Amino acid sequence: MDSIEYMEREKKMAEYDGLDKVWKSNEADEYFKNLKKPEIFNSGIGKLNRILGGFKPGEVVVISGKSGDGKTTLARSLTYDFTLCSHEKHSLWFSYELPPREFLRKFKEHGMPYFYMPIHLMSADMQWFEDKIIETRCKYNQLDIVFLDHLHYIVPPTKYQNMSIIIGEAMRSFVRIAHDYNIVLFLIAHIKNIDPKELAHKEHIRDSSFCVQESDAVIMIRRILPHHTEYNPDMPNCACLSVEKNRREGILQDVDVQLKNGRFYEEISERSV
Repeated sequence: MDSIEYMEREKKMAEYDGLDKVWKSNEADEYFKNLKKPEIFNSGIGKLNRILGGFKPGEVVVISGKSGDGKTTLARSLTYDFTLCSHEKHSLWFSYELPPREFLRKFKEHGMPYFYMPIHLMSADMQWFEDKIIETRCKYNQLDIVFLDHLHYIVPPTKYQNMSIIIGEAMRSFVRIAHDYNIVLFLIAHIKNIDPKELAHKEHIRDSSFCVQESDAVIMIRRILPHHTEYNPDMPNCACLSVEKNRREGILQDVDVQLKNGRFYEEISERSV
């Protein structure tokens, strides 16, 4: 670049006023003070709300755990919570794990909350996934939360590339989508095969490095079974929600919950980490 070209470039950038312009810190702080304070969505589980500071639009939250421990049940419970506890927030569901009729039956057993869903699903298509979010916003004028059950259905299968790299690209797309459409995006993720006696942690999530790095929070769910030392026969259907990543608040703790009528409720007796 010669001196004349550089001077022209300097003049252009000195006058630049686009969305990605460089701000002074005090001016940026004043700009955000004048913006409407972001709304926080609360679940029906008080201790989980306190640990995470609620759920904030623009965030990506990963739910994981062993098969059968209640990942999808927790997501359904949160759907009820956001409808009842957060002034009727609107959710969009992508349920690949269950056929749509069976998926709706699970909700109807305990009263159908209000949410949106496509009944015919396309897999391995991130553009389709984003288009459905746009469609929902345009048709129904409001969308606050999206549930994807589960993550790997949207990621295209491949034999020739490192799956972790593909998951990383997908996670960055999810982060962008959450920001662009101002939604809370819940991703249900499966874990690797581990010893049945071993506790599942965030490191066991399939392709965990990128799932954990790019997400804002990770909640691991562990069902309390009769052979576990903390099992209480007077309180069946219990589980432990372990917050193993919490980018915004930094608090990592467990929450003991009990399943009643299709929803998780906080146990009276709490166990801290």
